[in-house]
Amino acid sequence: MDYYIDSCIWLNLFKNEKSKSGKDFGKITKMFFEYSLEKKHTIILSSFVIKEIQFVLSEEEHNKVIQKLKKATHFRKHFVSELEFNFARVLEKEFDYTISFFDCIHLSICIKNNFILVTRDNLLIKKSNGIAIKPENLF
Repeated sequence: MDYYIDSCIWLNLFKNEKSKSGKDFGKITKMFFEYSLEKKHTIILSSFVIKEIQFVLSEEEHNKVIQKLKKATHFRKHFVSELEFNFARVLEKEFDYTISFFDCIHLSICIKNNFILVTRDNLLIKKSNGIAIKPENLF
């Protein structure tokens, strides 16, 4: 099983985020990663996710994150193809620009490669035709 992790999930983990109602997103994400490691699933990471994370984290935090990811064994970096990029533009237009281009890229990558998109973005989940899911629904 290959899971493509949206930047919001990474930020849940790195910032140990909680929902307004107190749901511990950081803990849930950590449990998901432990589950995927135990089951020998692959976590897919793209440069678009790394770029999105960089927008939110400080430079020091971002560098620490990158160093941790480089040491991880069940992660695989995915390089976006021209086909995936162009398909993301099609999706962006199809969704009438209600979803960001970055989210369209994530969705395009998953559609073209049969990855499961792990996200908390409810609109993205709704528009994904079943390939996007929240991490707590995977284990």
